[in-house]
Amino acid sequence: MPPRGLAPLSLPALSQAATYLANLLYTDNPPQRLVSKTNPKSQRNQSIRLKYEAGQSVPSLAREYGISKARVYEILKNSR
Repeated sequence: MPPRGLAPLSLPALSQAATYLANLLYTDNPPQRLVSKTNPKSQRNQSIRLKYEAGQSVPSLAREYGISKARVYEILKNSR
């Protein structure tokens, strides 16, 4: 029996959701994962901390990584 429906998925931005859905509908090989296996969250978080310490703003970091400003603040808070 073929699979039914899509597994639940949470995306931080509407544009990412639209891109993901378009890939599912219009490509023969839909994406299996949206998060790269070569850049785990711990590396991403460390990169965010370093860029923030270097002077990059929270809104800029949120846009760059496709996460909310609240999540950036949470990452920065947890580094202390």
